[in-house]
Amino acid sequence: MQENNILIINESATYATVVWLHGLGASPDDFTFFGELFPNIKWILPGAYSRFISLYQQEAPGWFDIKSLDRQDDPQETGIIETHHRLEHILQTEIANPIFIGGFSQGAAQSIYSGLHGLQNKIQGIIAMSGYCPFNFSDNNAPPTLIMHGEYDDVVPWSLAEKTYHKLLTLPTTSLYILPCAHQWHPEMYSHINNFIKNTA
Repeated sequence: MQENNILIINESATYATVVWLHGLGASPDDFTFFGELFPNIKWILPGAYSRFISLYQQEAPGWFDIKSLDRQDDPQETGIIETHHRLEHILQTEIANPIFIGGFSQGAAQSIYSGLHGLQNKIQGIIAMSGYCPFNFSDNNAPPTLIMHGEYDDVVPWSLAEKTYHKLLTLPTTSLYILPCAHQWHPEMYSHINNFIKNTA
């Protein structure tokens, strides 16, 4: 079902709900295959609105502006808070199933921001694929977090992402898997996501 720039898959599934954010310049259609992989999970796939992306020097679908991949953005200035409020609104309508938030690349970064900035008590966990932590946080009251990253990622290199994840990686509720792939989906991610939701929901 498509409504208000949000694609919903497996709408009647009751095992869990995942709000999943696509990557920069992409669309919800990139992850419609999740519906078949996880038929017992309801997937809410919002579409990012088009905005000026400083890195590209042009308009593109993005959760927030990004100036460079080698620095952490200032969440007060990039649009992260705007998208955070949008996620809050989406979560207000989801009250039946255990809820997770997650995403790919910039979508993962947004999910981490929101999951550590006020949504802790509304979600069961965070799923980050090929992303990074877009800000420094001091609150150790983080929900369980699954981090998956490609060893050969040349878009968000692990050497860069690891620095931003430093505090998250020290928390006992964080799981990390480095996979033999680039900036992309890897089949092993299926079992990691499945087990994470099973053990956390």
